[in-house]
Amino acid sequence: PTITVTSPNGGETWDLGSAHEITWTSIDLSGNVKIDLYQGGSPYQTIVESTNDDGTYSWTILSGYGIGNDYKIRISSVSDTSVYDESDLYFMLSFSLSGTTWYVNTYTGSDENGDGSESSPFKTIQSGIDASSSGENVLVSVGSYLENINYQGKDIVVGSYFLTTGDTS
Repeated sequence: PTITVTSPNGGETWDLGSAHEITWTSIDLSGNVKIDLYQGGSPYQTIVESTNDDGTYSWTILSGYGIGNDYKIRISSVSDTSVYDESDLYFMLSFSLSGTTWYVNTYTGSDENGDGSESSPFKTIQSGIDASSSGENVLVSVGSYLENINYQGKDIVVGSYFLTTGDTS
């Protein structure tokens, strides 16, 4: 018997809180399958202990999972755990931002000439906050930021690029 994971099989980016189909094919498999989520090569969470071997499982990704670009799905036979397959390559779980996003980069940004776009970021986090309105986002690039920031009572998301890219550099 064989199992082959077909989706996600590597390279996908799926948002936390979204729903996706996990798909697979199987040959000569008897009984149900188990679906596990792996992160960095280690078990992270069992998605379902036992489901029909019908080639598809609708998965709503928990919003509490960690953001990262090193996830794989493993599908195994419930009756014979030596029969399994996993995603060929890693896929990413990310955080989707809604509303306008302002960008900050301490190395390439400018508070005088930057407009807060990805190609012309602000230099300081405070400039991103000043430009933002409630419901918007301020994404901060890697770097050292030595400043006191004031949210000014705004309901905004301030976070690193990691929120959307999973890039830990």
